[in-house]
Amino acid sequence: MHIYFSKTPPALPPLHINGHGLHEVRVAKLLGVWVQADLKSGTHVNFIIKQSAKSLFLLRQLKKFHLPQNDLLAVYTCYVRPHLEYAAPVWSPGLTSTQAKQLENIQRRACRTILGKHYNSYPEACTQLNLPSLVSRHEQLCRKYGRGLLKSTAYRDWLPLPRGEISGRQSRSCNKLETIFAKTARFHNSCIPHIVRLLNSSPY
Repeated sequence: MHIYFSKTPPALPPLHINGHGLHEVRVAKLLGVWVQADLKSGTHVNFIIKQSAKSLFLLRQLKKFHLPQNDLLAVYTCYVRPHLEYAAPVWSPGLTSTQAKQLENIQRRACRTILGKHYNSYPEACTQLNLPSLVSRHEQLCRKYGRGLLKSTAYRDWLPLPRGEISGRQSRSCNKLETIFAKTARFHNSCIPHIVRLLNSSPY
């Protein structure tokens, strides 16, 4: 079965490619990521919040058996946090501030469970457990993904060329990637433009 995304019902008869019908959908799950026709992240965020909440229940149950703090932390980083980070470079750049807070709250709840009565505040808990915020983790994953693209022979052309290669001139910014100009905020906050800004903000 083939699918295509549409914000409005098609005015034309259903499309076909090589005899296969294209079914209109508003939301589809592709390689574990929920993709919406409007390219927003609400469906995927709700999905990973539900998945993470189920894993947090396991963490709370293990807490009842008085597992050491390090073991509880390992359970969180191995079984809960992966839900919050899977394919993050694809969807995390477009998160709204509310969605980012919802995801961060999952880690906050995990910290409360792990530390119990020793929990005072989220920033202090992250320091005590040596946990970076999810915002920081998402940026790290985006940078790592971008550096992988730079080294890739198959997907290097997903990123623009360095400015020096385009202009042929040497300058302090010649090693930075050419800026991607976006006419809309949605494109500006999408995966590739976001990764280009991250790579240009720090050596790569």
